[in-house]
Amino acid sequence: MMSIGSVASRGVLTITPWYGGVEGGVGVATETISHTLLRTGSRCAVIEMAADAVVPRLRRGRAGELIVGMCLRPDTSLTGTLRARIGYRVRQATAMGGLAMLTARFDANVAHFHYVNDSYIPLFAICRRLGLATVLTLHGTDVNDADGNAWARVDRLLRAADAVTTVSAALFRTIVARSPEMADKTAVVPNSVPVDITAAAEAVPGHRSEPAIDVLFLGNLRVVKGPDVLLEAMQLVSARIGNVSVTIAGAGPLREQLMQRSRQIGIDHLVTFRGRVSREEAVGLLCRSRILVIPSRSEGAPLVALEAQMLGVPIVATNVGGIPESVTQDGSGMLCPPNDPTALASAVLQLLGDDALRRRLGAEGRQRAATLFSPERIASRYHEVYEQAVARRRAPPLLIAAAR
Repeated sequence: MMSIGSVASRGVLTITPWYGGVEGGVGVATETISHTLLRTGSRCAVIEMAADAVVPRLRRGRAGELIVGMCLRPDTSLTGTLRARIGYRVRQATAMGGLAMLTARFDANVAHFHYVNDSYIPLFAICRRLGLATVLTLHGTDVNDADGNAWARVDRLLRAADAVTTVSAALFRTIVARSPEMADKTAVVPNSVPVDITAAAEAVPGHRSEPAIDVLFLGNLRVVKGPDVLLEAMQLVSARIGNVSVTIAGAGPLREQLMQRSRQIGIDHLVTFRGRVSREEAVGLLCRSRILVIPSRSEGAPLVALEAQMLGVPIVATNVGGIPESVTQDGSGMLCPPNDPTALASAVLQLLGDDALRRRLGAEGRQRAATLFSPERIASRYHEVYEQAVARRRAPPLLIAAAR
């Protein structure tokens, strides 16, 4: 394995739709990668895709990293209104000038794209003109939810990138099944434990006291995340042991439906809906929980599983996607089939009724997370990918022509 410092003299531009904050796992994951690159000697700047802007917006991240908010949209230079065509040209010129400045300032030789975004097609072309090698990291829903035109966009970016990574082996298999020729330039690089998770936990008041939350769900309230299955399971749990405190933290389209369902099945007095929570609040909830439940129907590699393990919180999760790559049965948690409230309830009941088992799974999960998913270990993997991308750099003419 190459040393972390072998590309320290060159910089990395991290390009992402979300960065840090409360926008889910991708934002936290990209922030962790950037902070670790800085800690291991690389220069790094962040480009965060903005919903609407003409002039780039500048701010500093928590580690002092430069974050540039930039808006690019799909090409309307031929089909849009006059205003849309002018706007596209202005944003394109602004992006070209901004990336050229960042490339020079940070001595960048790699542009690392995260997730799949419509704005990436013109950005890939700009990066090519600037001589940057391109890396694309796929996180889960950008692939698992892609059909028809959405998959065509994924496939186009896959072919344009010099190197591709997926956050789980399950996601790698999905990519290769649909585009077999991508296997040679695609690698599995899992998410890492966030760099600030331990310090954030120490700052939680009373974090070492007895947990007040029996079962925690922390994620987007969408069908794919399975919060509806959790409610059905909690009805079965409460029928067995009476009062059980459940906290559902997150926002999404299912919120009102879930609140109504909890009333229908008579457990609304047990369930607290917290809505969207800050990063600090999420860590606080984990510290005060006996069990984290991940009832997803599909997953790439949920970052919350690594966070929970690092904090010693045992996990009950569905055996789908990349989950079993981080949560091991009887090692850091318990796995059950998706869409099965009875199996989910059985696992929750077993853990709630066995303090020793919870302590053992929590301790083993913490050791596993610290060893296999440390930020330094994952950063080293990314440096290897960057080296390969630079060596494999090429210029796809069709993509460049399409972005002009």
